[in-house]
Amino acid sequence: MSKIKVILFDVDNVLVQNLSRAHWQDVSALLKERYNITITGEDFYQKIYYLSDKNRVLDGLQDGSMTGQEYVNEANSALKAYGSNHQFSLEEYYRLVFSDRLNTCPQTAKRLADEIKSFSKQHPLIHLGLITDRMHGDEPIFKELLNRLYPGIFNKNHFNFFSSEVGKSKRGKDLFPHVIKRLKTYGYKPSEILVIDDREENRKEALRVGLKAREFVWGWPEGSLTRLLTTEIQG
Repeated sequence: MSKIKVILFDVDNVLVQNLSRAHWQDVSALLKERYNITITGEDFYQKIYYLSDKNRVLDGLQDGSMTGQEYVNEANSALKAYGSNHQFSLEEYYRLVFSDRLNTCPQTAKRLADEIKSFSKQHPLIHLGLITDRMHGDEPIFKELLNRLYPGIFNKNHFNFFSSEVGKSKRGKDLFPHVIKRLKTYGYKPSEILVIDDREENRKEALRVGLKAREFVWGWPEGSLTRLLTTEIQG
């Protein structure tokens, strides 16, 4: 049995909080308070965030065929139907829609960071990295957030996979094969790579292509991540 040599962590709902659909009511309130834009959370989610075409937006932004600037230009145009005269910059828009992630509970993140650091100290030969479906242009915001919450942990760039940077995604089912191909050049076999992800469909796809995969979800009890990782490497 191959030993684990690389562990790749998903970001949303694993390393940072993700409040899901309830979050959009908060976005609606912020739009009213800051910009005097009146729109329901559900309308913003469907008609602005996804521009009434979820597949087009996610596929385009995650594989790079739509730029972040093109996306925010369309969002600004769509917001005009709700009385908006404001032109959001790309960073301003992403900081609004990802405010739940940016307000991740620091105490929970510190606990996870401490668990990861402790594990890494005990297993210094295991490399840690990130694997995440990102929207084109949001990378600087999330890298800043992860560096703040997990300083010094995910600083080996060749073990970090951001979909919008490599033009492949978990959603598109071509990111995991890309991981295998890239890490093969460093001498790693698929069976030596462990993916930590909250989504069952992602774990199934990782397993299908020969990687290992385990579930972890933001907010699980203290010690859960340590037990998970320890159990997996002991095989």
